[in-house]
Amino acid sequence: MGRAAPTVAWLSHDPVNDDGVSVIVGFDGPGGADTVGVYVDHNLDGMAKDVFAVPADVDVVLTDVRAIAEFEGIGYRPIALTGAAARWREALAMTDMTFEPSVDTDVHRLRGLVLACLATMPDGGVAPAEVEWKQRRRQRWSSTRTGGVAPDRVCGVR
Repeated sequence: MGRAAPTVAWLSHDPVNDDGVSVIVGFDGPGGADTVGVYVDHNLDGMAKDVFAVPADVDVVLTDVRAIAEFEGIGYRPIALTGAAARWREALAMTDMTFEPSVDTDVHRLRGLVLACLATMPDGGVAPAEVEWKQRRRQRWSSTRTGGVAPDRVCGVR
């Protein structure tokens, strides 16, 4: 990845659970195309829960993932490389702040690769605040589980 440059970034979206996102970045260099992804788990305060690296073009990876039944219904949309870099940085920082984080072993094994890739990505992006996804989740939860009553009113907690 030394001379590989980031080309495009994609973000997964699960409209049902909304409990995390995969931030997937394509790279191109002298050795060909590579794809690196970081799964950001919203249930773990935005921690990097899993990482993957594939020696294939990001379009091929997305086509293959979309064909897997386990991922049916999950959507993907392009995002700015600056935003992808910010999400990676935030997720890795949250993982670093956590004592004995419950993450896949690939997070530790591929960390150096992810950091090397991150070094080639542009700065200036901002990761969305955790509050935004929590508010979306609360609205979705309240409309589907309580007939529109906010969960804090149901549970008696604010």
